[in-house]
Amino acid sequence: MSNLNLSKQDKQGIAIIAVVAVIVIALGIWFAVASMGKGKTDKTSLCKIDESRQQQRIFLIDKTLPISKSQKVYIRNFIQEKLQKSAIDDRFTILELSGNKEQGVGKPLFSKCRPKSSDEADALTENTALIKQAYEQKFMQPFEQAIETALTKLEDDWSPIQEALFQINNSGYLRDGGQLDRHAKQINLYLFSDMLQHSPAASVYRNGAKAIAQLPKSQLDKFGLHVFWLERNRGATEGRHQTTELAQAWLDYLHEVSNFKEMQKVQQ
Repeated sequence: MSNLNLSKQDKQGIAIIAVVAVIVIALGIWFAVASMGKGKTDKTSLCKIDESRQQQRIFLIDKTLPISKSQKVYIRNFIQEKLQKSAIDDRFTILELSGNKEQGVGKPLFSKCRPKSSDEADALTENTALIKQAYEQKFMQPFEQAIETALTKLEDDWSPIQEALFQINNSGYLRDGGQLDRHAKQINLYLFSDMLQHSPAASVYRNGAKAIAQLPKSQLDKFGLHVFWLERNRGATEGRHQTTELAQAWLDYLHEVSNFKEMQKVQQ
């Protein structure tokens, strides 16, 4: 067999081709490894692992005083409407505001991502019956149970509203034991409360609307804040404290410290 006589340019060309081939193979391996986790779903949260999602919706329900029947209906309908308008893999978190005077909020009653429903499934390539069963059992049933638990009567001595918002804002991300989803492009928190702040830091019962100005100016900047003011009976002590001055004091405070979006009143 005769030896190939390669010119200097030929040898350089072969070397370049070899280097390019090695780079292509290396990139292929990197992309394969990087995509191994893509598309996988966490069995507990039902969220796609390490993938961005459009939104996390946090519903914080103040149950330190009884919620009227009509207000319960309003809250249920509101949450259900947000669910109906959500995208696949949007995260829903349900929390209850209780009388822990230092934090005001505990572990989530519910925190899962919305999976695909049977209506969104491809009937030609997917088993819609199994998708419907999984959606009901793994998502909807615990979701509805969490709403009922959050609306169950629990009266308490304290109503630490600002402390609860601060605790959520600074709790960190879910994987670190916090409440916030770091993969969510948007986080919105919906607070359902009578806004009668009562804690060692400040109390509407002691100082009226002036109490809100006494609250720490801690920033609540990691979520958009939507407030739904649950009105109390005007003849009761609580109702008499729900003044126009109190509403304005909250507006002034929240505009200063938070990414405030809206305040709506929900009638008794």
